[in-house]
Amino acid sequence: MATSSSISGTPVGSSGTLATLINRCQVFLNDEGDATWDTEMIGTFLNDAIRDYSNHFPRIKTTTISTTTATTNYDLPSDFLGILSAEFPDGEDPPVYQNRQSVTTAGFWSSDKNYDIILAADDSNVNEYIFPALDATGETAVLVYHAVHQLMADPSTPTESNTVPEEHQPLLVKYVNWQASQHLAFAEQQSPTSNSSLLMAQLAQNARRNELSYHTALQQAIYAAEGQSFHRNWVEKGSGMERIY
Repeated sequence: MATSSSISGTPVGSSGTLATLINRCQVFLNDEGDATWDTEMIGTFLNDAIRDYSNHFPRIKTTTISTTTATTNYDLPSDFLGILSAEFPDGEDPPVYQNRQSVTTAGFWSSDKNYDIILAADDSNVNEYIFPALDATGETAVLVYHAVHQLMADPSTPTESNTVPEEHQPLLVKYVNWQASQHLAFAEQQSPTSNSSLLMAQLAQNARRNELSYHTALQQAIYAAEGQSFHRNWVEKGSGMERIY
């Protein structure tokens, strides 16, 4: 069992490391000595918290793809959640962006201006970027996409940086607190103690209270983010207008 003092990592900006965030969760749970939840369990809860957080506040990342004529399907990074833009070919001034259309649309395969994203339905496949690749040898596509925040490969010995902004890290702690309280409730159900009915009811109530606390804080963060200004595309969907340089 790893102790809180045996884990480390390299911080990014002011967000610190995931090891530090595990320690923060342990302090919040009053379990710095791993008496109830060991480092691996807290790390697993934290990975789940990061996955859930990423659905609402994903990272924005860029990937480049070297293309070849007649090769139409290209694997996307494993942390891919959704596409923001596809630039092809790279290096044009001003940049040239592709239009996303379904591969089943008439005319899709007739122009390299078109692309589509095929999402994997299970873990045995990967997400794919698809475009006609009529004249693609030696060119590069630049994709900007939404991504999952950094996860721990091994929650028992985390070394990864934390990419969740500092102001949102309390959300992750609240999620871990919720999962930890659920774990206690389930443990009591599996091995009842004396006065178990009363204890199980109290533990279930605590878990529900912590769940509501997390979701309330998450909604407040979403509401605050929605109040920020945003960029609006002047070409409305379905308007028939195409950007011309």
